[in-house]
Amino acid sequence: MNLTLTTLGVSSASPMSDRYPSAHVLDVHGRLFLLDCGEGTQILMAKHRISHFKISDICISHLHGDRVFGLFGLLSTMSMKGRTAPVNIYAPSGMAAILDFYMKQFGEDICFGIRHIRTDYPDKTLIAESNNLEIWSFPLAHSLPCWGFLFKGKTRSNDFHQAIPKSFAYCCDTAPFSREAEYISGVDLLLHETTFASDMEEIALKTGHSTTHQAASAAKTAGVGKMVITHFSSRYHQPEILLEQVKEIFENAFLASEGKKFVI
Repeated sequence: MNLTLTTLGVSSASPMSDRYPSAHVLDVHGRLFLLDCGEGTQILMAKHRISHFKISDICISHLHGDRVFGLFGLLSTMSMKGRTAPVNIYAPSGMAAILDFYMKQFGEDICFGIRHIRTDYPDKTLIAESNNLEIWSFPLAHSLPCWGFLFKGKTRSNDFHQAIPKSFAYCCDTAPFSREAEYISGVDLLLHETTFASDMEEIALKTGHSTTHQAASAAKTAGVGKMVITHFSSRYHQPEILLEQVKEIFENAFLASEGKKFVI
């Protein structure tokens, strides 16, 4: 099964002139998952030729604005362009009220179904599956209740020639916690926030985020194959310094940037 990650919005909560808030797209053998939907997501999608019609699923990690402020615009544009295929939105239970408000205020012309699948379980939980894919949510340690996502390919019992299934994990906003390495153990690709440099542990803990060294240590302990870092504080105009620090602990790491693709 082919998996490709395209990183789009790589900024933390404060956008910059050259960096947008969080949004990424995971292509699972042609099925596109949008990972968070910060302000400007649909602009980034248009710029990098990602079709509104091909987004079948939207994964919202938590209900801070930098993860959801782009959702209303994206859904409205999908409607204006004549979408009829349903959209699955994986998000905490509080998303139900947000979607209810949207439909009451702006949704009278929506011609496609919006299905909300809750993610807010106290432990790692299977939230959806198909014949070739499992999607799991798992709790993180943020200032607001927050969940990461794990995508695991499945081998069909009658398909002996299928390639080895691949796996991907998304740890969006989180401080270090004891079970993180367990939740992401052995994944082929990890997309992990590194909001702060290694000398900012105090503010990282206070705000529920990870430093470069903390994220790298989680990846190393979990035995992941490759790591991509994202969600850079606006204080870092050149996030390459963050990558350098990550590589001090976990060498096979890469920097997310707008429109960059990573094949899993």
